[in-house]
Amino acid sequence: MDGVERLSLVAKVLMDSRLLELKRENEELRLKLFWKDHSPSMLKAAMAVANKVAGGPRCACLACIVGGRCEDGTRGFAPYPFAHVYDEQLVMSQCERCHLQCQFKPWFEEKIREAGMSVWTANVLVDGHVVDENGVHDQGQHFSNLGIGDWNTWVYGSRVCKASSVGHEDLVKLEQLFKTLWAHVCA
Repeated sequence: MDGVERLSLVAKVLMDSRLLELKRENEELRLKLFWKDHSPSMLKAAMAVANKVAGGPRCACLACIVGGRCEDGTRGFAPYPFAHVYDEQLVMSQCERCHLQCQFKPWFEEKIREAGMSVWTANVLVDGHVVDENGVHDQGQHFSNLGIGDWNTWVYGSRVCKASSVGHEDLVKLEQLFKTLWAHVCA
């Protein structure tokens, strides 16, 4: 093997390793961009919009008010039109709303299931881990509902958080869920 062939072989190895490094860096940047667009705060915004528009559940229970899914005159927002029963909910006191059954929770959990994802009811965060009433950790769920009874706050489960690329099956499902939630705005 002469010098030119050796140089060519070394250059190819260096180029291949640099190309792999650039691909890894590109995937990391794509993943960061994905999480910017699908962060927990963006999920909360999508949920709020889906609750307020036609096609959404339009729930005005106390859990939805506190969760930011319902504008309420007592929290500095002007009341907005709701379908039939929700007009009555808007004039109720927060104490009276405590006894209302949340309409958003079952609707949203159905959207999660329609996207091919799972939801798990947990009660608390212990040392940064979601656990249920028996102390069992999230074992491969897409979403965890941190709530007792009708109180509801959703967080991403381990399956979504551990995804390592934008093309990962679970992130594709999450993106589909976001499209479903935002689709109600265009409807």
